[in-house]
Amino acid sequence: MELLKIINHFFPDLIPLLRQGKDHRHQSYITYKNHVLLFVRILAAVFRIESMRKITDELNRSISIKNSEKMLGIDELEELPHWKTINDYLEKPDPSILEEIIPKLVTRLTRMRTFEKSRIRNKYWHIVVDATQLYSFSERHCEHCLERKYKDIEGNIIRREYYHVVLEAKIVLNRNMAISICTEFVENESPDVTKQDCERNAFYRMAKKLKKRFPRLPICLGMDSLYACAPVFTLCEENNWKYIIRFKDGSIKTIAEEFHALKHMDIANAWTKQIGEVQATHRFVTNIPYKSHELNIAEYTQSDMKYSFVFITNLPIKNATVNSL
Repeated sequence: MELLKIINHFFPDLIPLLRQGKDHRHQSYITYKNHVLLFVRILAAVFRIESMRKITDELNRSISIKNSEKMLGIDELEELPHWKTINDYLEKPDPSILEEIIPKLVTRLTRMRTFEKSRIRNKYWHIVVDATQLYSFSERHCEHCLERKYKDIEGNIIRREYYHVVLEAKIVLNRNMAISICTEFVENESPDVTKQDCERNAFYRMAKKLKKRFPRLPICLGMDSLYACAPVFTLCEENNWKYIIRFKDGSIKTIAEEFHALKHMDIANAWTKQIGEVQATHRFVTNIPYKSHELNIAEYTQSDMKYSFVFITNLPIKNATVNSL
């Protein structure tokens, strides 16, 4: 079976790692071991079964049961666990225990050299950091909810929205595969906080986890313009990380002004390529001082595009490498 070959080749320690999680259920009522429940949930994700109810309908077949026996290394598995059993189990374990499995699997992937071509400049692993809103409610869902207020033209609050946001770091492999390697929720400690949590604060917490899990991994972070600020630059440099951050004029006004003033001065720091009827142009300025940092900024424009793409980075830039951003 192809899936079993893939698991044995890339993740031979998968089942032993799943076994390590502590089972918080009452042992006298257990039919399925924790690694069986986790494995079936992983199978559902592999086969893109989005509904928990469909796990039972689509996987609980004789061929699936026999193949699961082979992958799990067990005999006489009468049927796969019901989706409610899986749900009940997943409500109880400490998420941090399961989170520790991911770095071990990803570390094996990076060391196997299978995805070497995914590296930026043949060295840095591209890790994208971005936030996603999960849910929103008209009333407070829990004590950790974030709150958004909507006001009328006179400044009166006319509506409140409560929502949950999660920040994720994903390693990009082969340009079209992104694997989550670190997660941090953006949430308030309590309903009565004077200043609510934000995405950037969640990133600072996530950065500590990321460095602890991958202390020697050469990393280049890809982030949006929210992260174009001195504390983020400092944190990346302290962790020996590279970064490529989308840059907007409003992010750091003085840097934007200097970049636009200098970008046309040195023709050696620009090149243009004709792609059919479209003209693509790269321009860059290096070593722009900002507080204790020296920043490199690159701009990409196309003749058929209204807006340009500008990035700020601590990667060295020259004509031969500017298109790798």
